[in-house]
Amino acid sequence: MILPLTKNTKEKSSRHRAMLVMVLTISSSLVFMILYKQALNEEFAMGSYRQRPPAPSIPSTAPSNPRTAPSIPRTAPSIPRTAPSIPRTAIGVNERSLGYLPYAGLTNQFFAFQHAAWTAFHLNRTLILPPITSNKHDHQLTFQGWSHYFDIPRFEKLSGVRVKEWADAKPLSEKEIAIGVDVTRKHKLSPQWDSLAENITCQITRNFSSLQGVDKTFANLFLLRVSFVEPPPRPASVHLDDATENAINTASGLSFLSDIIDRYRDSEEKSLYLSHTYSLKGSHSIRPWEEIGQHIHFKQEVVDLALHLVQSLQSPPSPSQTNTTQNFTLAFSRQSDPIAFA
Repeated sequence: MILPLTKNTKEKSSRHRAMLVMVLTISSSLVFMILYKQALNEEFAMGSYRQRPPAPSIPSTAPSNPRTAPSIPRTAPSIPRTAPSIPRTAIGVNERSLGYLPYAGLTNQFFAFQHAAWTAFHLNRTLILPPITSNKHDHQLTFQGWSHYFDIPRFEKLSGVRVKEWADAKPLSEKEIAIGVDVTRKHKLSPQWDSLAENITCQITRNFSSLQGVDKTFANLFLLRVSFVEPPPRPASVHLDDATENAINTASGLSFLSDIIDRYRDSEEKSLYLSHTYSLKGSHSIRPWEEIGQHIHFKQEVVDLALHLVQSLQSPPSPSQTNTTQNFTLAFSRQSDPIAFA
């Protein structure tokens, strides 16, 4: 007997077919996976499994470059670790001197040295030269004498300036130095420091009337209790042309080297200190570099080391080169210094 297909019967049949297809698909997939796994096991067992070819090996060292720089000798000219021993003599009883507070980084301290030396020469005073002092970029609290790197005796001979480094003019014991270092690191004065500190009075130049940076580090390190006073008036006997007088009167405090000479030429102060010398100004007739700066030469050990480094960086000459000597100019510059002082 054939029963007529109703709507419900058709829907049930469709669902049955779909379920059957799903079961057959899953079964086929399982069978295929089982057979494939067996085949792989057989190939592994027979040693016939074809693996991917190994990646090309990368040498542990890169191929040599024919343009590599020449080898640098392992030993370079040595610079003494300590400054030459100089008899420690304090300032003489009748010796008139000029000192100053260092300012900022190495370049600025160089210009401070140059301007202070020019001033000392024209006031016929011995320059008391502060050491190269740590700034905000150097937290090692080093205070190396200029004579560690520069030929001070040669400078005295060429410039006519009498120089006495701070460590010789105002020597401190190891204990005193340790107290200064401790106070500087902690940024706080101690009773020991206070009992040993020496009072010095600085003439205010360029409106520098407080300790702020390197000058504060210097004062703390060397046990200096610094006070500041306004400079004396210009003597009435000094007559200036209108342009010079206008420039001096509109400058930021005592700023011109010529004005300092006029005010302190007849000073009876045995020891004269300036609060700031780095940015003091010259004029068309006052050229500190020509009189002073160009005579500050490196020591021969430093020159030898610089030449060694330059030569080690030169490329080896090609066979076609007939002249193997190259000329170099070694310069130290920082930020805008070349623009301002070139």
